[in-house]
Amino acid sequence: MKNRNAFAVLLFLTLILSFNILHSQNIDFNNYRSLKSYGNIPEVVRKSLSLSNEELITRQTAADDKNTAKGKKSFLLENDCEIFQLIRNGDVLFGDPVGLYITKVAKELLKNNPQLFSELNFFAIKNPAVNAFSNNNGFVFVDIGLLANLETESELATILAHEIAHYIKKHPMEAHLENMKILNSRNSYGFKSKFQVMDFLGKRSRNSEYEADSIGISLLLASSYNPEAIDRTMNCLHYSSHPFSDNPFDTRFFNDGEFRVPECYFLDSCSKLSPIKDSYDENYSHPNMFKRKVRAANILARSSAVKGSDFLVSETEFNSVREISRFELIHLDVRNEDYGDAIYNAYSLLKKYPGNKYLELCIAESLYGLTKYKDDDKFFYVAKPYEKAEGESQQVHYFLRQLNRKQLNVLSVKYIQKLIKKYPEAVFLDKLETDLVNEMIVKNNIDFERLMETGKEEKNVHPDTTATKQELQKLNEKFWCTAFAEEFVNDTSFIRKCADARNKKKLDGIAALRPPMVKKELEKKAMLDIRKNGLKTEFGKLIILDPYIELDMRKLEKEYQHYENNKMELDQMVITAANGAGLKPDLISLRDISVDTTTDKYNQLCMYRELLGENMTHDMDVFYPVGSEYFCNETSGIKNILCYIGIFNDFSGDNYYFSYIDLSSGETIYRHEETLLNVNTSELKKYFREDFQVLTK
Repeated sequence: MKNRNAFAVLLFLTLILSFNILHSQNIDFNNYRSLKSYGNIPEVVRKSLSLSNEELITRQTAADDKNTAKGKKSFLLENDCEIFQLIRNGDVLFGDPVGLYITKVAKELLKNNPQLFSELNFFAIKNPAVNAFSNNNGFVFVDIGLLANLETESELATILAHEIAHYIKKHPMEAHLENMKILNSRNSYGFKSKFQVMDFLGKRSRNSEYEADSIGISLLLASSYNPEAIDRTMNCLHYSSHPFSDNPFDTRFFNDGEFRVPECYFLDSCSKLSPIKDSYDENYSHPNMFKRKVRAANILARSSAVKGSDFLVSETEFNSVREISRFELIHLDVRNEDYGDAIYNAYSLLKKYPGNKYLELCIAESLYGLTKYKDDDKFFYVAKPYEKAEGESQQVHYFLRQLNRKQLNVLSVKYIQKLIKKYPEAVFLDKLETDLVNEMIVKNNIDFERLMETGKEEKNVHPDTTATKQELQKLNEKFWCTAFAEEFVNDTSFIRKCADARNKKKLDGIAALRPPMVKKELEKKAMLDIRKNGLKTEFGKLIILDPYIELDMRKLEKEYQHYENNKMELDQMVITAANGAGLKPDLISLRDISVDTTTDKYNQLCMYRELLGENMTHDMDVFYPVGSEYFCNETSGIKNILCYIGIFNDFSGDNYYFSYIDLSSGETIYRHEETLLNVNTSELKKYFREDFQVLTK
């Protein structure tokens, strides 16, 4: 009876999990939400999260001589810490539809080698790169950017076969041991210069890639997948820096009513994709794709390969996973400030999903980011040189480069206004419009009252057709001047925002002229004042995001052994200090996640990490975190506060960092930074106590 009940419970849980996964694949792309994890956190991941693999590492090196064991152990410890850091950053997915599909393809690929399959663990990573990688622990990671660019399941199988080959041959470990040997005894190789060392390392790395290609091809040929996928996969990898589609960009896309972008701001034609050719690769870790394709073709010519199938698991599931990956890629483009790519990729998908809310919001977020960087004279940080782009996406990068500050500012506000009318429930759009109206009036000195009077005289000019694009752009420079003619009559919200911005300009006029160093000193003084007198802000909930203690890679073995205790002590000190200040915070800690088997806390960690990462990236007075899933979907009127604490190390000592972020605006409202000669427990307790009291004074 017990066995029957246990079986019934197991069957029920399996059905529930299957339903959740299938339901997650039936995605509403109009209201797309970023990928998250489902079910339970795998045991191998929980071990990595707690850095508790030392016993396994010791066993793996027990049979080696002293020097080899030392080299292997250092590599395995570093390897474990890299996985730990990857998961801690919140980009690895578990139990999600993408990762589960990857695992199914791997199982089909290795159906004749179940033992090898059992040694491996496959995961998707929220990374826009077109890449995959494996390590000696049996982890195989596939980036979302890669899945967004593939055309068939067999191409994914080809990628997995190559990464499994690296695992079989233990290439990362082999490279590490050889590097250690060179560093410890360079004379044993007879090298006379660092250039000879680099040449040797490069050749060995390229040989490893050739070997992985050969073994990967053998694995694919042993399966029922189509071997023609090998050449297509290499084409995909070669063009990995280009978007997943090549749709011509409609130059009228941003036109709205009387607002028209002149054709002179666009290219007459875009450059074609460069062909795959043999090129110099001696200074690279990977051989060029031309050579890899030739070698692969020779291997296939010598084999008795038969035509297989491009889809063995499911063509429908592949298409679903690829579509999810493409939507996710746009989110990652925004988060990583690749705004031009985000706009073009979103535009391409809009051809298939016209009027898609998610895609249109991503374009608005990208325009906001571009405008903020343009107005801060840091546009080159986020705008790709159009000359480096190939194919139809070049049009978008060229266009963005042609616009001056005022033109881009007005275009962004105009586009966001259109979406505010269309999606009034997207409350963050109102914040973006308010901020960009301030940029127009305070930073760009646009006088709308004058423009309304002279607008009719400033209409686009159409000279003779022999003029250059630059001449035409100069003549049409004020194409934007009547953009808000209707809004100044009918949009009371816009009129109010402009009036508020003019008042702000009068109040902040002197402050805006202050040099950066003066601003930093004033900010530091303001933070000291808050520490003394309190923040004086009402809030609903305090969330403490995984207090961070950095691993010192210079003494990794010792750090690895004591990490769990050090982390537990840090968490306890933080909670004790918060409770002592009368606060009852929600703590999201990796320690709890490594013990709790469900992914709920991990998903919260990922969401807040995303917000924190973007918050710390932009060095500006105001920048709404448009790449954060939390911020762009937050609709609650309750003001919650996110607290982040970190202990970092560098050659000058340990660095203490404490901050509060207002989750309703994404703004850092308090920051405390100190450099310590060493981590002193009593000193940390004192800092924690003072910083938490900021919220209760």
